[in-house]
Amino acid sequence: MRRRLPLAAAAAWLLAVPAAADVVTASSTTVVTAGRPYRDGSLTSAVPVYELVSISASEMKTSWGEFEATLSAWGAVDGSDIRFWQNGAPVGSRATGDVDVAYLRGDLRSRKLTVRLGRQVIVEGNARMLHLDGAQIVVRPSRGFGLSLYGGAPVAPRFDARGTAFTTGNTLATVAYGGRAYWSLAGLLELGVSGSMATADGDLTRKDVGADLRITPHHRVEITSSGFYNLPEKRVGQVDVAVGFEAQRTLRLAVDYQHVEPDLFLPRNSILSVFAADKRNDFGGGLRWTPMRTIAVDADYHLLKAEDGNGSRARLKGTYRPYGRWVVGADFQLLKVPENGYWLARAFASRELGRFAATLDGWFYRYDKQVNGQDQSLGGTVTGSMQLAPSWRVALAGTAGSDPFYKSRLDVMAKLVWNQLYTREVR
Repeated sequence: MRRRLPLAAAAAWLLAVPAAADVVTASSTTVVTAGRPYRDGSLTSAVPVYELVSISASEMKTSWGEFEATLSAWGAVDGSDIRFWQNGAPVGSRATGDVDVAYLRGDLRSRKLTVRLGRQVIVEGNARMLHLDGAQIVVRPSRGFGLSLYGGAPVAPRFDARGTAFTTGNTLATVAYGGRAYWSLAGLLELGVSGSMATADGDLTRKDVGADLRITPHHRVEITSSGFYNLPEKRVGQVDVAVGFEAQRTLRLAVDYQHVEPDLFLPRNSILSVFAADKRNDFGGGLRWTPMRTIAVDADYHLLKAEDGNGSRARLKGTYRPYGRWVVGADFQLLKVPENGYWLARAFASRELGRFAATLDGWFYRYDKQVNGQDQSLGGTVTGSMQLAPSWRVALAGTAGSDPFYKSRLDVMAKLVWNQLYTREVR
């Protein structure tokens, strides 16, 4: 219970802050789903009810600087059989919930200094979307130089103990910290170096260094690259290189290469590292062609090279948007790998008509090898929504089909959404 009190106090304080803000954005989404999931060898009934709420207060200007407060949280209740909750949720409990983000951000000294305190997601450098209860400081002195530092405790979902297998993401730790230093030349170049470390009760679980680069030698050409090196293992964990080229106004080309060693994405003390896939290399390219404003064609092809065998993947997608409120399209995909492969055919459409909107999505998979005695999967989703009021919208969706795990299935979801923007004029 003690570890819940600081978050509860922070949430209460963040809810009180908007009174001083110039712009307040609030939203609430209620989602009800019904289906028959497969669990422990049999089908069970599941009717979970979710409530997602968020509130953001920004443009709070003071003599010190400009501030922003953000809170996003969710809760869920099982309306039917109690489901099997994972990631730290209390087993046998009908209700659960969590706080996604809750932080206060301040832009100080003409935005040369930014401080963010609370529950947040760190994205800079090789942090790899670290979900953290802590602090981040960004300093931008001048001449394109900048420094970002962060530290805190990785988040444990549903207020569970930190440093356990239930910690979010791939950083199993009680303490994590790191940062990124960068230099940029406006419109031409940005170069960054970063480091990330984590420990679980004193034991090292992560120690990586990384680098990233973006070059724009011409307004039609962009080159990006990033990667990280694991210091304890003395191996490169990932390298990405991509080159994008706008051949003409209607045609954009891209080539890319990726090297990945999956076991280095896991904590050093994780037993799952022995089950991680072998290192692999992907290289290929793609294009986006828009011969007309209403037509777009996307295509790509990649070769996959791995220690257990080579493979390939390809995709072709076409989209047609007549009159702005219609969208129709088709998607074809092919995957060939030693374990198994498939080809996919998909068709989709959507239509807006006043306060109403509808979407239709259907798909068919054909597997190279049987899965549970089946070599195909067929399904579709139909969604309809209506604008009840300027800030309120309701949607109803149904999914039906069959696959190697379900002879037949039907899931229904209802959603009620409320969004509101408040502004206060300051004279």
